[in-house]
Amino acid sequence: MPLIEGKCPNCGGLLQLKDDKKGGTCPFCGTSYLPQDITNYNTYKINNATLNVDPTAALSQKLSNAETHLSKFKDYDKAIVLFKEITELKADDYRGWWGLVRAHTHEFTKADIGSQTLYKINTYVKYAKNVVDDNTREEIENQWQSYLEQNNEWFNQNSATLHTLEERLSDIDKKKNSIVSEINSLKSQIGTYNAQLVMARMVYPNLYTIGLGFIVLIFFFLFKFPVLLLISLAFFAVNVGFLIRSFVLDGKISSISESISPKGKDLAKLSKQSEELNGQIRILKNTLSE
Repeated sequence: MPLIEGKCPNCGGLLQLKDDKKGGTCPFCGTSYLPQDITNYNTYKINNATLNVDPTAALSQKLSNAETHLSKFKDYDKAIVLFKEITELKADDYRGWWGLVRAHTHEFTKADIGSQTLYKINTYVKYAKNVVDDNTREEIENQWQSYLEQNNEWFNQNSATLHTLEERLSDIDKKKNSIVSEINSLKSQIGTYNAQLVMARMVYPNLYTIGLGFIVLIFFFLFKFPVLLLISLAFFAVNVGFLIRSFVLDGKISSISESISPKGKDLAKLSKQSEELNGQIRILKNTLSE
């Protein structure tokens, strides 16, 4: 029975389908396909002539180029592109998948890889292990396990740093809340003293009571009744008392206002520290998760 040869539309794996079949499932990635979905990977029609391309030679050249960019040039981004093309050209060759692992980890020297990227690399490891021979599988498993230990150490260290930063931020927030509470309490006292000051100032310049005091004093001088002198002095004392109280309240308000100023500066300083810590925490969280 003639076979239709082509590539998986999803992973690029080599497929062979009997021409009487209506479709199949890719053995590499599990994608279902129809005959028209797969394209011939090594035969091209040019002006009614047939050009046959040797896929082995193309694969060897790509592998050589990818290794050069990876090992000699240290151009990991370019190596990733080339190894990706190799997996599309021949999905059942572990060197493409394992090359992606090596390029992403910078030949297993880049331990600072976050969880999302590590998950993607783990997928490449799984694909490589699925298509490699038993002897090589054990070798790459050991190498990958060794790298995971490095990555876990980096992750744990940074997680501990993150925890420390979050504790410092929590302490700063508590201090900020305490200062805000103190400032609000002082402002409340100022409000109470201001209300008392308004009442005092409404009384001490009262011309009516001052006038009554002078009238009673005149009667005292006319009739020489001691009680009139006492009444007159009482009128004056009321005004003097409220005058003194207003000065006292002014002093208290001024003193409290002066004590609020340094607390406000402390609050601004803590707010700046909090902002900086939040920035560090945000960056560290992104690093651990990317």
